[in-house]
Amino acid sequence: MNREQTCKQLVEVKYRTTWSEDLFDEVRDQVKLFGELVLVSVNAKSDDPKKLNGPSRFLRCCRLKFDGDTYMVQYRNNLGELVWKPVDGIKNSSQWLWWSMLKLPEVFPQLLEDKNKDTLLQAVSALAGILDT
Repeated sequence: MNREQTCKQLVEVKYRTTWSEDLFDEVRDQVKLFGELVLVSVNAKSDDPKKLNGPSRFLRCCRLKFDGDTYMVQYRNNLGELVWKPVDGIKNSSQWLWWSMLKLPEVFPQLLEDKNKDTLLQAVSALAGILDT
């Protein structure tokens, strides 16, 4: 919930050494129960093909919801547009889907990546160490 209490979102955070769209299956029941949630994923060992080396390399999020009986995920398509697609239609797409998920400030605008870069990178580094043990 934001400070003004005008916006509230259910958020699920998942920490993984490597990311997989299998996370969508892990939260399916929660999405069905609550209607919609934001999945924030920490990918502690994300590749860096885009040479980002910033928090968005390790932290991505997406909205998940049910539209009738169809389980849907929101991400950016290759034109940069936000789209909703059935989760079942995107299996075996881990690499491109990770980079198509949203940066945290796109869902949480009060969290400016540049302002919080060092703190977020330190948190990811600490989590990576925990996940490796």
